[in-house]
Amino acid sequence: MTLELSAAAVYTLAQKWNDEWKGAYIQQLRSVNENIFILKIRTKEKNVHALIALPHTMIESTHKWENEDDQQPIVNATKKIVDNERIVEVKQLQGDRILELRGEKANIIIELFGGGNIIVTDNEDKIVFVHIAKEWKGRTLKMKQKYVPPQNTLVTKVSDNATEWKKNTLFELREDKKKTSIFPTNKKKINLLSAEELFSKLENQVLEKWNQPEIDTKTDAQKRALEINFMRQKEQMKKWEDELFESQRKGEWVYEHYTEIQRVNDAIIRAISQKVPEKKILEELQKKISRVKNIDIEKGLVEWEMNEK
Repeated sequence: MTLELSAAAVYTLAQKWNDEWKGAYIQQLRSVNENIFILKIRTKEKNVHALIALPHTMIESTHKWENEDDQQPIVNATKKIVDNERIVEVKQLQGDRILELRGEKANIIIELFGGGNIIVTDNEDKIVFVHIAKEWKGRTLKMKQKYVPPQNTLVTKVSDNATEWKKNTLFELREDKKKTSIFPTNKKKINLLSAEELFSKLENQVLEKWNQPEIDTKTDAQKRALEINFMRQKEQMKKWEDELFESQRKGEWVYEHYTEIQRVNDAIIRAISQKVPEKKILEELQKKISRVKNIDIEKGLVEWEMNEK
């Protein structure tokens, strides 16, 4: 199972952690392996172990993780500025899957998209060290370069964020509650209930907040659109009901007069096979079935009087 946080989930976590961690101290950043890191934070109320599982996950962990003997280069290179750094703010960047812990002298940026990444910057946002150095057209993640978030193509509107989160975030946690491992190949376990409870409690609140600008400006138009759509649906339903009634009426009439219809059919076949004149066939039929008014053997048409009892 892979827990992949959407942009809206990152927004939710940033809001929660900013309330809880603002003014707290980062005790240390340590690596479990090349993709898993533990960020130990000391608040007034408790010690927090924040699990960073690249490429897509960051949640609070209750599991006791063992640090690897040879720490990842980013850990060794940034201990002096990261350890015991006071957190000033926790925020989401660019409305995307990027979380930033801003400190007084250093910042930790966690990118939870693509292959994932951890970047440590100074108070001027210049990169001190990057876990995975990369270079793209228009963007560079290298030491001494200023950190620039990627151009955001994921988020186009507030409502798109909310829709994406609603559809993709509350997801595997609920579909797969019995499986608590998000690292099946690593043999490490983690309790996901806290994350599930977090998303459940804040879901409506966050969706409402994200959608509020559009709700304020579009409520009247949306109501009118709904009313028009409802009226169109009613009209369409009435049309379908009328068509269904007519088809049913014809069907019942056919069933009721099946013998007569069969007799007409046989007469038409005889007229074609024996070349009996159409007028003669009509006269013969009208002697037995008065509701037959006319026939066109060439076209295979029969005119009936359906309202006759």
